[in-house]
Amino acid sequence: MPITLVPAGFLVGGAVLVWWAWTRRRALALRPSDWLPVTGSVVGSGASRRVEYVSPEGRRLRVQVPEDALVPADGPVGLFVDPRDPSRARLAEPDRVAARLVRQLLLLGAVMLVVGAVTLAVLA
Repeated sequence: MPITLVPAGFLVGGAVLVWWAWTRRRALALRPSDWLPVTGSVVGSGASRRVEYVSPEGRRLRVQVPEDALVPADGPVGLFVDPRDPSRARLAEPDRVAARLVRQLLLLGAVMLVVGAVTLAVLA
């Protein structure tokens, strides 16, 4: 196996990671940006967990929490609320985690591209 396959693998892997992260980044930008951030608290336990929040009009509303969502049992929970329909809300944490993951993959792909290019240049 020629030694140049390793840096070529870095180049290909880095290019794939950069491409994937770039498309995911554009998909994250397509999410509504005009939704209002609010804070709620967890009500209930187990599979029937809900987050209770106060809408901009002052109404108390609740949103179901998915079973696999990591939310604190007590304390504040971040939500995004649709300004046109305050009964529509979603957790803020998955958006933050997705944005952080995309940034990390973009950085990893860029590092792999640079390492592969430098290694190929040194070996050539």
